[in-house]
Amino acid sequence: MPPLRLLRLVTLLLPFFAGCATHRETVRIESYPPGARVQINGEDRGTTPLEVALETGRPHSLRLDRTGFVAEDLRLVPVQNPEKNGLLRFGPRVRSGYYQTFSPNPVEVALRSPLVPPTRGMGGFGAMAERVRTADTMLEEGAITAEDHGWIVQQILDAYR
Repeated sequence: MPPLRLLRLVTLLLPFFAGCATHRETVRIESYPPGARVQINGEDRGTTPLEVALETGRPHSLRLDRTGFVAEDLRLVPVQNPEKNGLLRFGPRVRSGYYQTFSPNPVEVALRSPLVPPTRGMGGFGAMAERVRTADTMLEEGAITAEDHGWIVQQILDAYR
């Protein structure tokens, strides 16, 4: 093939292969209280608050875990990026996730203590007091921090309102 013809072919095909790299987006992950261990797709990535770059072309499994709280499992799914509407979409850029984004971003998770009842208003004052006493014992034994204790007791009180 003559060099000029090859150059024309490469020039013609170049737009189809532009953007073959995987597209990533930085996602901020926060927990209340902070300090939860974060796993993404089964891999430890650090503790909250945390910023990570994730491929937008596929969903990701998140797990936030902190001592004294119920672990939270989430699925972060890419959605159509409204900022890239109206563009012609084809080829490798579609597969790389270029036209997608994560929502919500940031991901905010309020961790729940196992002492908090699953439904609001469940039980009476005695049940509420027993749950607060259990949180007090966990604090005294060093299983949770004073900050965690305050968070847990607030959640218990909110559940009984």
